[in-house]
Amino acid sequence: MYSFTLDNLKRDIEQDNLYNLFVQTYIDKNIMLYKTNVTEDENMRLDKVSKRIFGYSGYIEELMQINNILNIWNIKAGDVISYSPINNLELLKSLEKQLDDVYEKVSKPNKKTRVDADRQINVPPTIKPKALKSIVLDKKNKTITIKGNIS
Repeated sequence: MYSFTLDNLKRDIEQDNLYNLFVQTYIDKNIMLYKTNVTEDENMRLDKVSKRIFGYSGYIEELMQINNILNIWNIKAGDVISYSPINNLELLKSLEKQLDDVYEKVSKPNKKTRVDADRQINVPPTIKPKALKSIVLDKKNKTITIKGNIS
């Protein structure tokens, strides 16, 4: 298994050197993938592809994850769809459920700790880089000055 993080994810030079967050960020090289072609009847219908492969149309999200599909309406006849055996998909669903449970435990919105009055509701905290000395905000001139190296 190989997971991408911001440390090893490549920046896209065609997009102002920003991270491309739409690339597949999780690859398990040990999972056997099979391939099938989308038929004319399955045009823009990933549910029908799922029904043909697995006998059940409920594996749309898993097929989207495996194939890095962002929009199911882009599925056209002749497209190659990769899929994994159904037991691997069930494992993926159980892992997602475990991650959801962990997230639920960690992200308690009603926690009883000190509240930052300046922080907006539902905005994640900002982590200051170690090399950052200070940030000077001049509201009158509408400027922000960053002192230190933040690369």
